[in-house]
Amino acid sequence: MPYLLIFIAFWLAFSFSGEKWLSRTALLCLCLCGGYEAVLGLMQLAGFAVSGHPGYAMTGTFANPGPYGGFIAMPLAAGTVYLLERGGLLFKGKVADIVYDTVIFFSVFLCVIVLPATMSRAGWMGFIVAIALSLVRDGRIKRWISGRRWLLLAVAVVVVVCLTGIISLKHESALGRLHIWRIEARAIASGSFFGSGPGTVLGEYGKAQEEFFREKERADVAVQIAGCPEYPFNEYLGIGIEYGIPGLLMSLVIPASAIWNLIRHRNALGYALAALCVFAFFSYPMSLWPFRVCLALCLGAGFAIDPKIESRKNVLRIIVLSVSSVLLVLAAILLHRDIESETAAERKWQDAKYWSTAGLYEDSAEGLIPLYDRLKGNYRYLYDLGYALHKAERYAESNAVLEEGAKISCDPMFHNIIGKNYEAVEDYGNAEKEYLKSHYMVPSRLYPLTLLMDMYIRQGRTADAETVGKKIMSMSVNLRNLTMVRLRRETEGRLDSLKMNEAL
Repeated sequence: MPYLLIFIAFWLAFSFSGEKWLSRTALLCLCLCGGYEAVLGLMQLAGFAVSGHPGYAMTGTFANPGPYGGFIAMPLAAGTVYLLERGGLLFKGKVADIVYDTVIFFSVFLCVIVLPATMSRAGWMGFIVAIALSLVRDGRIKRWISGRRWLLLAVAVVVVVCLTGIISLKHESALGRLHIWRIEARAIASGSFFGSGPGTVLGEYGKAQEEFFREKERADVAVQIAGCPEYPFNEYLGIGIEYGIPGLLMSLVIPASAIWNLIRHRNALGYALAALCVFAFFSYPMSLWPFRVCLALCLGAGFAIDPKIESRKNVLRIIVLSVSSVLLVLAAILLHRDIESETAAERKWQDAKYWSTAGLYEDSAEGLIPLYDRLKGNYRYLYDLGYALHKAERYAESNAVLEEGAKISCDPMFHNIIGKNYEAVEDYGNAEKEYLKSHYMVPSRLYPLTLLMDMYIRQGRTADAETVGKKIMSMSVNLRNLTMVRLRRETEGRLDSLKMNEAL
Protein backbone atom coordinates (compact mmCIF):
# COMPACT_ATOMS: atom_id res chain seq x y z
CA MET A 1 0.00 0.00 0.00
CA PRO A 2 2.70 2.63 0.84
CA TYR A 3 4.49 1.95 -2.45
CA LEU A 4 1.29 2.34 -4.47
CA LEU A 5 0.72 5.70 -2.80
CA ILE A 6 4.30 6.72 -3.63
CA PHE A 7 3.77 5.74 -7.26
CA ILE A 8 0.48 7.69 -7.49
CA ALA A 9 2.03 10.72 -5.79
CA PHE A 10 4.97 10.86 -8.17
CA TRP A 11 2.79 10.13 -11.19
CA LEU A 12 0.54 13.07 -10.32
CA ALA A 13 3.47 15.33 -9.53
CA PHE A 14 5.40 14.54 -12.70
CA SER A 15 2.25 14.73 -14.83
CA PHE A 16 1.04 18.11 -13.63
CA SER A 17 4.11 19.99 -12.43
CA GLY A 18 4.88 21.24 -15.93
CA GLU A 19 8.47 22.01 -14.95
CA LYS A 20 11.83 20.24 -15.03
CA TRP A 21 12.48 21.15 -11.41
CA LEU A 22 10.82 17.97 -10.14
CA SER A 23 13.05 15.71 -12.23
CA ARG A 24 16.08 17.68 -11.11
CA THR A 25 14.98 17.45 -7.48
CA ALA A 26 14.39 13.69 -7.75
CA LEU A 27 17.82 13.20 -9.33
CA LEU A 28 19.43 15.32 -6.62
CA CYS A 29 17.74 13.31 -3.85
CA LEU A 30 18.80 10.03 -5.46
CA CYS A 31 22.41 11.21 -5.80
CA LEU A 32 22.45 12.51 -2.22
CA CYS A 33 21.28 9.10 -1.01
CA GLY A 34 23.98 7.47 -3.12
CA GLY A 35 26.59 9.86 -1.76
CA TYR A 36 25.50 9.15 1.81
CA GLU A 37 25.71 5.39 1.23
CA ALA A 38 29.16 5.79 -0.35
CA VAL A 39 30.49 7.87 2.56
CA LEU A 40 29.05 5.40 5.07
CA GLY A 41 30.67 2.52 3.20
CA LEU A 42 34.05 4.26 3.20
CA MET A 43 33.69 4.94 6.93
CA GLN A 44 32.94 1.25 7.50
CA LEU A 45 35.99 0.32 5.46
CA ALA A 46 38.14 2.66 7.55
CA GLY A 47 36.72 1.31 10.81
CA PHE A 48 34.80 4.44 11.80
CA ALA A 49 31.38 2.79 11.36
CA VAL A 50 30.02 -0.72 11.90
CA SER A 51 29.29 -2.87 8.87
CA GLY A 52 25.88 -4.51 8.50
CA HIS A 53 27.47 -7.95 8.11
CA PRO A 54 30.34 -9.45 10.16
CA GLY A 55 31.79 -11.11 7.05
CA TYR A 56 32.03 -7.94 4.95
CA ALA A 57 33.77 -4.65 5.65
CA MET A 58 31.46 -2.47 3.53
CA THR A 59 27.66 -2.74 3.36
CA GLY A 60 26.31 0.79 3.84
CA THR A 61 22.88 0.70 5.46
CA PHE A 62 22.24 -2.74 3.95
CA ALA A 63 22.82 -6.19 5.42
CA ASN A 64 25.36 -7.29 2.81
CA PRO A 65 27.34 -5.79 -0.10
CA GLY A 66 25.18 -7.26 -2.89
CA PRO A 67 22.15 -4.96 -2.50
CA TYR A 68 24.52 -2.18 -1.43
CA GLY A 69 26.30 -2.32 -4.79
CA GLY A 70 22.99 -2.49 -6.63
CA PHE A 71 21.74 0.63 -4.88
CA ILE A 72 24.99 2.53 -5.53
CA ALA A 73 24.69 1.68 -9.25
CA MET A 74 21.43 3.65 -9.60
CA PRO A 75 22.59 7.16 -8.61
CA LEU A 76 25.94 6.47 -10.26
CA ALA A 77 24.25 5.69 -13.59
CA ALA A 78 21.79 8.59 -13.43
CA GLY A 79 24.39 11.11 -12.25
CA THR A 80 26.98 10.02 -14.80
CA VAL A 81 24.53 10.35 -17.69
CA TYR A 82 23.40 13.76 -16.43
CA LEU A 83 27.00 15.01 -16.34
CA LEU A 84 27.78 13.51 -19.76
CA GLU A 85 24.79 15.25 -21.31
CA ARG A 86 25.77 18.50 -19.58
CA GLY A 87 29.29 18.22 -20.99
CA GLY A 88 30.89 17.75 -17.58
CA LEU A 89 31.12 20.03 -14.57
CA LEU A 90 30.67 23.56 -15.93
CA PHE A 91 31.36 26.46 -13.58
CA LYS A 92 29.10 28.89 -15.37
CA GLY A 93 25.49 29.96 -15.27
CA LYS A 94 23.39 30.55 -12.19
CA VAL A 95 24.88 29.89 -8.77
CA ALA A 96 22.11 27.37 -8.04
CA ASP A 97 22.99 25.41 -11.18
CA ILE A 98 26.69 25.40 -10.28
CA VAL A 99 25.92 24.13 -6.77
CA TYR A 100 23.54 21.51 -8.19
CA ASP A 101 26.08 20.20 -10.70
CA THR A 102 28.82 20.17 -8.06
CA VAL A 103 26.70 18.05 -5.70
CA ILE A 104 25.91 15.60 -8.51
CA PHE A 105 29.59 15.45 -9.48
CA PHE A 106 30.84 14.65 -5.98
CA SER A 107 28.08 12.07 -5.45
CA VAL A 108 29.12 10.36 -8.68
CA PHE A 109 32.78 10.58 -7.65
CA LEU A 110 32.08 8.89 -4.32
CA CYS A 111 29.89 6.21 -5.90
CA VAL A 112 32.44 5.37 -8.59
CA ILE A 113 35.03 4.77 -5.85
CA VAL A 114 32.74 2.53 -3.81
CA LEU A 115 30.98 0.45 -6.50
CA PRO A 116 34.03 -1.68 -7.48
CA ALA A 117 34.81 -2.30 -3.80
CA THR A 118 31.35 -3.78 -3.17
CA MET A 119 32.24 -6.76 -5.41
CA SER A 120 28.61 -6.71 -6.55
CA ARG A 121 28.78 -8.11 -10.07
CA ALA A 122 25.08 -7.45 -10.60
CA GLY A 123 25.60 -3.82 -9.57
CA TRP A 124 28.50 -3.49 -12.00
CA MET A 125 26.43 -4.90 -14.84
CA GLY A 126 23.51 -2.61 -14.03
CA PHE A 127 25.76 0.44 -14.26
CA ILE A 128 27.48 -0.76 -17.46
CA VAL A 129 24.17 -1.46 -19.23
CA ALA A 130 22.78 1.94 -18.20
CA ILE A 131 25.85 3.74 -19.57
CA ALA A 132 25.70 1.64 -22.75
CA LEU A 133 22.09 2.78 -23.25
CA SER A 134 23.22 6.37 -22.92
CA LEU A 135 25.98 5.91 -25.49
CA VAL A 136 23.61 4.21 -27.94
CA ARG A 137 21.21 7.14 -27.62
CA ASP A 138 23.98 9.67 -28.26
CA GLY A 139 23.98 10.71 -31.93
CA ARG A 140 27.63 11.76 -31.80
CA ILE A 141 28.68 8.28 -30.68
CA LYS A 142 26.61 6.71 -33.47
CA ARG A 143 28.24 8.88 -36.11
CA TRP A 144 31.70 8.20 -34.73
CA ILE A 145 31.14 4.42 -34.68
CA SER A 146 29.54 4.32 -38.16
CA GLY A 147 32.92 4.97 -39.77
CA ARG A 148 34.70 2.47 -37.54
CA ARG A 149 32.88 -0.86 -37.88
CA TRP A 150 35.92 -2.69 -36.54
CA LEU A 151 35.25 -1.02 -33.21
CA LEU A 152 32.05 -3.04 -32.75
CA LEU A 153 34.05 -6.27 -32.96
CA ALA A 154 36.57 -4.91 -30.47
CA VAL A 155 33.79 -3.93 -28.07
CA ALA A 156 32.20 -7.38 -28.42
CA VAL A 157 35.52 -9.03 -27.55
CA VAL A 158 35.98 -6.76 -24.53
CA VAL A 159 32.43 -7.52 -23.34
CA VAL A 160 33.00 -11.29 -23.62
CA VAL A 161 36.30 -11.01 -21.74
CA CYS A 162 34.70 -8.88 -19.02
CA LEU A 163 31.75 -11.27 -18.62
CA THR A 164 34.15 -14.21 -18.38
CA GLY A 165 36.12 -12.37 -15.72
CA ILE A 166 32.99 -11.49 -13.77
CA ILE A 167 31.82 -15.12 -13.82
CA SER A 168 35.23 -16.52 -12.85
CA LEU A 169 35.48 -14.00 -10.01
CA LYS A 170 32.95 -16.07 -8.05
CA HIS A 171 32.68 -19.23 -10.12
CA GLU A 172 30.65 -21.31 -7.67
CA SER A 173 28.27 -18.43 -7.02
CA ALA A 174 27.70 -17.99 -10.77
CA LEU A 175 26.97 -21.71 -11.21
CA GLY A 176 24.60 -21.52 -8.25
CA ARG A 177 22.66 -18.64 -9.84
CA LEU A 178 22.38 -20.54 -13.12
CA HIS A 179 21.04 -23.56 -11.25
CA ILE A 180 18.51 -21.40 -9.39
CA TRP A 181 17.26 -19.90 -12.67
CA ARG A 182 17.01 -23.37 -14.18
CA ILE A 183 14.83 -24.61 -11.32
CA GLU A 184 12.70 -21.45 -11.38
CA ALA A 185 12.13 -21.83 -15.12
CA ARG A 186 10.99 -25.42 -14.49
CA ALA A 187 8.65 -24.18 -11.75
CA ILE A 188 7.08 -21.68 -14.16
CA ALA A 189 6.73 -24.28 -16.91
CA SER A 190 5.08 -26.83 -14.62
CA GLY A 191 2.94 -24.36 -12.68
CA SER A 192 -0.39 -22.70 -13.32
CA PHE A 193 -0.68 -20.17 -16.15
CA PHE A 194 -1.63 -17.55 -13.56
CA GLY A 195 0.99 -18.62 -11.02
CA SER A 196 0.92 -20.04 -7.52
CA GLY A 197 0.05 -16.84 -5.68
CA PRO A 198 1.97 -14.13 -3.80
CA GLY A 199 4.65 -15.20 -1.34
CA THR A 200 4.95 -18.76 -2.64
CA VAL A 201 8.04 -18.43 -4.84
CA LEU A 202 10.42 -20.23 -2.49
CA GLY A 203 7.93 -22.97 -1.66
CA GLU A 204 7.40 -23.65 -5.35
CA TYR A 205 11.15 -23.55 -5.88
CA GLY A 206 11.57 -26.28 -3.28
CA LYS A 207 8.96 -28.46 -5.01
CA ALA A 208 10.58 -27.94 -8.41
CA GLN A 209 14.05 -28.79 -7.09
CA GLU A 210 12.71 -31.91 -5.39
CA GLU A 211 11.14 -33.06 -8.66
CA PHE A 212 14.38 -32.23 -10.51
CA PHE A 213 16.45 -34.57 -8.34
CA ARG A 214 13.77 -37.27 -8.11
CA GLU A 215 13.54 -37.60 -11.89
CA LYS A 216 16.96 -39.18 -12.34
CA GLU A 217 20.52 -39.24 -11.06
CA ARG A 218 22.05 -35.82 -11.57
CA ALA A 219 25.67 -34.80 -12.03
CA ASP A 220 27.72 -34.26 -8.87
CA VAL A 221 28.13 -30.59 -9.78
CA ALA A 222 24.36 -30.07 -9.73
CA VAL A 223 24.07 -31.90 -6.41
CA GLN A 224 26.81 -29.84 -4.77
CA ILE A 225 25.56 -26.41 -5.91
CA ALA A 226 21.89 -27.09 -5.09
CA GLY A 227 20.80 -25.36 -1.92
CA CYS A 228 17.81 -23.62 -0.38
CA PRO A 229 18.05 -19.94 -1.41
CA GLU A 230 16.44 -17.30 0.76
CA TYR A 231 15.52 -15.20 -2.29
CA PRO A 232 14.67 -16.01 -5.95
CA PHE A 233 17.79 -14.12 -7.19
CA ASN A 234 15.84 -13.12 -10.28
CA GLU A 235 12.85 -10.89 -9.66
CA TYR A 236 11.35 -11.62 -13.09
CA LEU A 237 11.38 -15.39 -12.68
CA GLY A 238 10.12 -14.96 -9.12
CA ILE A 239 7.16 -12.93 -10.41
CA GLY A 240 6.63 -15.59 -13.08
CA ILE A 241 6.30 -18.27 -10.41
CA GLU A 242 3.90 -16.25 -8.27
CA TYR A 243 1.81 -14.58 -10.99
CA GLY A 244 2.36 -16.83 -14.00
CA ILE A 245 3.11 -15.89 -17.59
CA PRO A 246 0.95 -12.71 -17.51
CA GLY A 247 2.85 -11.45 -14.48
CA LEU A 248 6.20 -12.30 -16.05
CA LEU A 249 5.35 -10.40 -19.23
CA MET A 250 4.09 -7.37 -17.30
CA SER A 251 7.26 -7.33 -15.18
CA LEU A 252 9.24 -6.97 -18.40
CA VAL A 253 6.98 -4.64 -20.39
CA ILE A 254 6.11 -2.10 -17.66
CA PRO A 255 9.69 -1.18 -16.64
CA ALA A 256 10.87 -1.26 -20.27
CA SER A 257 8.10 1.19 -21.24
CA ALA A 258 8.98 3.49 -18.35
CA ILE A 259 12.68 3.41 -19.27
CA TRP A 260 11.86 4.26 -22.89
CA ASN A 261 9.62 7.17 -21.89
CA LEU A 262 12.18 8.59 -19.47
CA ILE A 263 15.10 8.30 -21.90
CA ARG A 264 12.99 9.76 -24.72
CA HIS A 265 12.34 12.84 -22.55
CA ARG A 266 16.05 12.99 -21.59
CA ASN A 267 15.28 12.23 -17.96
CA ALA A 268 18.31 10.72 -16.18
CA LEU A 269 16.01 8.71 -13.91
CA GLY A 270 15.54 6.35 -16.86
CA TYR A 271 19.14 5.20 -16.49
CA ALA A 272 18.70 4.65 -12.76
CA LEU A 273 15.68 2.49 -13.55
CA ALA A 274 17.67 0.61 -16.22
CA ALA A 275 20.41 -0.13 -13.68
CA LEU A 276 17.78 -1.33 -11.21
CA CYS A 277 16.12 -3.58 -13.80
CA VAL A 278 19.43 -5.22 -14.74
CA PHE A 279 20.31 -5.66 -11.07
CA ALA A 280 16.90 -7.28 -10.48
CA PHE A 281 17.81 -9.96 -13.02
CA PHE A 282 20.55 -11.25 -10.70
CA SER A 283 19.48 -10.28 -7.20
CA TYR A 284 16.51 -9.55 -4.92
CA PRO A 285 16.02 -5.75 -4.76
CA MET A 286 12.24 -5.93 -4.41
CA SER A 287 12.67 -7.59 -1.02
CA LEU A 288 14.14 -4.33 0.33
CA TRP A 289 12.13 -1.14 0.83
CA PRO A 290 14.72 1.37 -0.54
CA PHE A 291 14.58 -0.31 -3.94
CA ARG A 292 10.78 -0.38 -3.86
CA VAL A 293 10.67 3.35 -3.19
CA CYS A 294 13.10 4.01 -6.06
CA LEU A 295 11.03 1.80 -8.37
CA ALA A 296 7.83 3.65 -7.46
CA LEU A 297 9.59 6.98 -8.09
CA CYS A 298 10.97 5.96 -11.49
CA LEU A 299 7.72 4.34 -12.66
CA GLY A 300 5.74 7.39 -11.56
CA ALA A 301 8.05 9.59 -13.61
CA GLY A 302 8.12 7.14 -16.52
CA PHE A 303 4.36 6.97 -16.94
CA ALA A 304 3.67 10.65 -16.34
CA ILE A 305 1.45 12.43 -18.84
CA ASP A 306 3.35 14.30 -21.56
CA PRO A 307 4.37 17.60 -19.89
CA LYS A 308 3.48 19.55 -23.05
CA ILE A 309 -0.25 19.45 -22.30
CA GLU A 310 -1.36 23.07 -22.61
CA SER A 311 -4.52 22.90 -20.53
CA ARG A 312 -2.49 22.86 -17.36
CA LYS A 313 -3.13 25.88 -15.12
CA ASN A 314 -1.19 27.17 -12.15
CA VAL A 315 -4.10 26.53 -9.78
CA LEU A 316 -4.40 22.93 -10.97
CA ARG A 317 -0.66 22.52 -10.63
CA ILE A 318 -0.74 23.73 -7.03
CA ILE A 319 -3.68 21.46 -6.16
CA VAL A 320 -2.05 18.38 -7.69
CA LEU A 321 1.31 19.03 -6.05
CA SER A 322 -0.47 19.50 -2.71
CA VAL A 323 -2.29 16.18 -3.14
CA SER A 324 0.98 14.51 -4.11
CA SER A 325 2.67 15.89 -1.01
CA VAL A 326 -0.14 14.59 1.20
CA LEU A 327 0.09 11.15 -0.42
CA LEU A 328 3.86 11.07 0.09
CA VAL A 329 3.49 12.01 3.75
CA LEU A 330 0.79 9.36 4.20
CA ALA A 331 2.98 6.77 2.46
CA ALA A 332 5.93 7.70 4.70
CA ILE A 333 3.74 7.32 7.81
CA LEU A 334 2.43 3.93 6.68
CA LEU A 335 5.90 2.72 5.71
CA HIS A 336 7.37 3.86 9.02
CA ARG A 337 4.52 2.22 10.93
CA ASP A 338 5.00 -1.09 9.09
CA ILE A 339 8.76 -1.08 9.66
CA GLU A 340 8.38 -0.19 13.35
CA SER A 341 5.65 -2.81 13.86
CA GLU A 342 7.75 -5.52 12.24
CA THR A 343 10.84 -4.48 14.18
CA ALA A 344 8.94 -4.63 17.48
CA ALA A 345 7.52 -8.07 16.61
CA GLU A 346 10.97 -9.35 15.65
CA ARG A 347 12.35 -8.07 18.95
CA LYS A 348 9.71 -10.06 20.85
CA TRP A 349 10.45 -13.05 18.63
CA GLN A 350 14.14 -12.95 19.56
CA ASP A 351 13.23 -12.63 23.24
CA ALA A 352 10.97 -15.69 23.03
CA LYS A 353 13.75 -17.69 21.35
CA TYR A 354 15.84 -17.38 24.50
CA TRP A 355 13.39 -19.71 26.26
CA SER A 356 14.19 -22.37 23.64
CA THR A 357 17.91 -21.90 24.30
CA ALA A 358 17.21 -22.64 27.97
CA GLY A 359 15.19 -25.74 27.06
CA LEU A 360 11.87 -24.15 28.07
CA TYR A 361 10.09 -24.88 24.81
CA GLU A 362 6.56 -24.57 26.16
CA ASP A 363 7.31 -21.05 27.37
CA SER A 364 8.98 -20.24 24.06
CA ALA A 365 5.94 -21.43 22.11
CA GLU A 366 3.59 -19.37 24.26
CA GLY A 367 5.75 -16.32 23.62
CA LEU A 368 5.85 -16.90 19.86
CA ILE A 369 2.18 -17.72 19.20
CA PRO A 370 0.86 -14.13 19.80
CA LEU A 371 3.23 -12.88 17.07
CA TYR A 372 1.74 -15.15 14.40
CA ASP A 373 -0.53 -12.58 12.74
CA ARG A 374 2.35 -10.11 12.31
CA LEU A 375 5.12 -12.55 11.34
CA LYS A 376 3.32 -15.36 9.52
CA GLY A 377 4.98 -14.27 6.29
CA ASN A 378 8.44 -14.87 7.80
CA TYR A 379 9.41 -18.51 7.33
CA ARG A 380 12.18 -18.31 9.94
CA TYR A 381 9.63 -17.33 12.56
CA LEU A 382 7.33 -20.17 11.49
CA TYR A 383 10.20 -22.63 11.81
CA ASP A 384 11.09 -21.41 15.31
CA LEU A 385 7.45 -21.66 16.40
CA GLY A 386 7.01 -25.08 14.80
CA TYR A 387 10.22 -26.37 16.38
CA ALA A 388 9.24 -25.08 19.83
CA LEU A 389 5.86 -26.82 19.51
CA HIS A 390 7.65 -30.00 18.38
CA LYS A 391 9.94 -29.99 21.42
CA ALA A 392 6.92 -29.27 23.64
CA GLU A 393 5.36 -32.47 22.18
CA ARG A 394 2.47 -30.55 20.60
CA TYR A 395 2.96 -32.45 17.36
CA ALA A 396 -0.28 -31.66 15.51
CA GLU A 397 0.08 -27.92 16.16
CA SER A 398 3.74 -28.09 15.17
CA ASN A 399 2.95 -29.73 11.84
CA ALA A 400 0.24 -27.17 11.06
CA VAL A 401 2.72 -24.32 11.55
CA LEU A 402 5.59 -26.07 9.76
CA GLU A 403 3.40 -26.87 6.74
CA GLU A 404 2.58 -23.16 6.48
CA GLY A 405 6.30 -22.41 6.56
CA ALA A 406 7.04 -25.04 3.90
CA LYS A 407 4.68 -23.21 1.52
CA ILE A 408 6.85 -20.08 1.61
CA SER A 409 10.30 -21.63 2.05
CA CYS A 410 12.49 -24.17 0.28
CA ASP A 411 14.41 -25.09 3.45
CA PRO A 412 14.22 -28.89 3.91
CA MET A 413 14.44 -28.51 7.70
CA PHE A 414 10.68 -27.93 7.75
CA HIS A 415 10.15 -31.43 6.40
CA ASN A 416 12.72 -32.93 8.77
CA ILE A 417 10.76 -31.69 11.79
CA ILE A 418 7.41 -32.62 10.21
CA GLY A 419 8.84 -36.12 9.73
CA LYS A 420 9.97 -36.27 13.36
CA ASN A 421 6.47 -35.22 14.45
CA TYR A 422 4.95 -38.05 12.41
CA GLU A 423 7.51 -40.47 13.80
CA ALA A 424 6.66 -39.37 17.36
CA VAL A 425 3.02 -40.40 16.84
CA GLU A 426 4.16 -43.63 15.10
CA ASP A 427 2.99 -42.57 11.64
CA TYR A 428 6.09 -44.05 10.02
CA GLY A 429 4.79 -43.96 6.45
CA ASN A 430 4.37 -40.18 6.42
CA ALA A 431 7.60 -39.74 8.35
CA GLU A 432 9.47 -41.67 5.65
CA LYS A 433 7.87 -39.52 2.93
CA GLU A 434 8.92 -36.31 4.67
CA TYR A 435 12.52 -37.46 5.18
CA LEU A 436 12.82 -38.48 1.53
CA LYS A 437 11.22 -35.23 0.40
CA SER A 438 13.75 -33.32 2.49
CA HIS A 439 16.60 -35.36 1.00
CA TYR A 440 15.61 -34.70 -2.61
CA MET A 441 15.06 -31.00 -1.99
CA VAL A 442 18.78 -30.58 -1.14
CA PRO A 443 20.45 -33.93 -1.91
CA SER A 444 23.89 -32.95 -0.63
CA ARG A 445 22.68 -32.84 2.98
CA LEU A 446 23.22 -35.86 5.22
CA TYR A 447 20.77 -35.04 8.01
CA PRO A 448 17.50 -36.21 6.37
CA LEU A 449 19.03 -39.59 5.53
CA THR A 450 20.45 -39.99 9.05
CA LEU A 451 16.94 -39.39 10.42
CA LEU A 452 15.58 -41.99 8.01
CA MET A 453 18.29 -44.49 8.94
CA ASP A 454 17.64 -44.03 12.66
CA MET A 455 13.91 -44.58 12.12
CA TYR A 456 14.58 -47.79 10.20
CA ILE A 457 16.82 -49.04 13.01
CA ARG A 458 14.13 -48.34 15.62
CA GLN A 459 11.61 -50.20 13.45
CA GLY A 460 13.93 -53.16 13.11
CA ARG A 461 14.30 -52.66 9.33
CA THR A 462 17.99 -53.51 9.37
CA ALA A 463 18.41 -54.06 5.62
CA ASP A 464 16.80 -50.70 4.79
CA ALA A 465 18.92 -48.98 7.44
CA GLU A 466 22.11 -50.46 5.95
CA THR A 467 21.10 -49.33 2.45
CA VAL A 468 20.56 -45.77 3.63
CA GLY A 469 23.77 -45.87 5.67
CA LYS A 470 25.82 -46.96 2.66
CA LYS A 471 24.29 -44.14 0.64
CA ILE A 472 25.31 -41.66 3.33
CA MET A 473 28.87 -43.01 3.34
CA SER A 474 29.07 -42.61 -0.45
CA MET A 475 28.12 -38.93 -0.31
CA SER A 476 30.68 -36.13 -0.49
CA VAL A 477 31.44 -34.40 2.80
CA ASN A 478 32.80 -30.90 3.25
CA LEU A 479 35.55 -31.40 5.84
CA ARG A 480 35.14 -27.79 6.96
CA ASN A 481 31.52 -28.55 7.90
CA LEU A 482 31.85 -30.09 11.34
CA THR A 483 28.20 -31.14 11.42
CA MET A 484 28.56 -33.18 8.23
CA VAL A 485 31.77 -34.78 9.56
CA ARG A 486 30.00 -35.71 12.80
CA LEU A 487 26.95 -37.15 11.03
CA ARG A 488 29.14 -39.27 8.77
CA ARG A 489 31.15 -40.55 11.74
CA GLU A 490 27.94 -41.43 13.60
CA THR A 491 26.60 -43.21 10.52
CA GLU A 492 29.80 -45.22 10.25
CA GLY A 493 29.42 -46.25 13.89
CA ARG A 494 25.81 -47.33 13.37
CA LEU A 495 26.76 -49.40 10.33
CA ASP A 496 29.48 -51.14 12.34
CA SER A 497 26.95 -51.87 15.10
CA LEU A 498 24.49 -53.32 12.59
CA LYS A 499 27.19 -55.58 11.15
CA MET A 500 28.18 -56.76 14.63
CA ASN A 501 24.56 -57.55 15.48
CA GLU A 502 24.23 -59.53 12.26
CA ALA A 503 27.40 -61.48 13.09
CA LEU A 504 25.99 -62.37 16.50
